[in-house]
Amino acid sequence: MDLNGQKCPACGRNFDHDDDIVVCPVCGTPQHRACWDERGECVNASRHAEGYVWQPEAAGYRAEPQPEEQTENKQGTQVCPICGAENNPNSLSCTNCGAPLDEGAGCCTSCGQKVGGNTAAQQPVYTPAPAQPVYANTAPSEENKPVSVGAFFGLILLYGISVVGLISAIIMACVCTNKNLKHFALATVIFKLAGVVIAILAVIVMFVIGFSLSDWAGSIRDQMPLFIGLI
Repeated sequence: MDLNGQKCPACGRNFDHDDDIVVCPVCGTPQHRACWDERGECVNASRHAEGYVWQPEAAGYRAEPQPEEQTENKQGTQVCPICGAENNPNSLSCTNCGAPLDEGAGCCTSCGQKVGGNTAAQQPVYTPAPAQPVYANTAPSEENKPVSVGAFFGLILLYGISVVGLISAIIMACVCTNKNLKHFALATVIFKLAGVVIAILAVIVMFVIGFSLSDWAGSIRDQMPLFIGLI
């Protein structure tokens, strides 16, 4: 049933596609589930005894005929005294203008059985509620398990020892399964190896500079007598 543009007769709010809607099994009135639960019955329960059948509010609305109605002989139809529209012989009201029809009053439009005013025991037809999403288990695995601040502090102290720290970091980077500890150990190894390379380069540069300065000082010392003689 398309309820776009229709209003809930209980609260007056327009129906939405996401609304939880129930349909009265007696008169076909749609209404919000919350409105039904608040009243405990259909909002038009007082009109069931008179054969009330809900119709959409849109002007000119005409319900689509059911297959059995399409094949029915026109002699069995009811003509609305207000608008002249043809209706099913078991209809309680005109499908075009909503005016009540005398013939077929008190009969079910589907099976033809008599329906009376004792409708309190009948249950509303509930529309299915949307399925709830199923969430996967998001607990971290062992390799992604977070590491505490105390563990990082202890590793910093261990890796700070020159040779022992370098060996420990290499072993941790090779055998550890936790990604956080593995990456920290690998970064420590790279940092220490870079420090060793920089230290070696610094020693070489200082040695070259020192050797050059020594040659320059010796050359000046050898030429000092010549400078003194010129003076």
